[in-house]
Amino acid sequence: MSESIASEVVSAMVGGMFSASALYPLEVLKTRMQAETKATTKSSSSNDDDDDDEDDDKEDEVLPNEQEGATITNSSTADFSSPDKELQHRNQLALARIKREYATAASEGMTSYATLMYDREGGVAPFYGGVVTSAVQSATEKALYFFAYTFLKNG
Repeated sequence: MSESIASEVVSAMVGGMFSASALYPLEVLKTRMQAETKATTKSSSSNDDDDDDEDDDKEDEVLPNEQEGATITNSSTADFSSPDKELQHRNQLALARIKREYATAASEGMTSYATLMYDREGGVAPFYGGVVTSAVQSATEKALYFFAYTFLKNG
């Protein structure tokens, strides 16, 4: 392999790794916001009979439980036969509130969602989870592309 081809391949690898690393946080945001929007749309279409004038922060609202297909009601009206069931109920209510926060942030835009992720999930780490795999993949793709292009161009 000539020096020209090798230098172009290495340059392409470095450029691919850099671009993937620089754009990865935006990809994470885009993907999570799309998933949040789809989950919210799916959830709201199953709850079309709900009154839209109700306050979302009320403790007595009925919330969907996606894992069990049941509903979660206010703890003052629910019958808990054990402390574990009450704890499970409270955890489900907290999870529903967190999901609503993320859904609201997603509807407000990328900046709002990024701020919520940063505050709730511990800084910049969630934005870069998996960046190494993405950078290696991009570097490999770019290296193969430029190797083939240069090889075919030079004949």
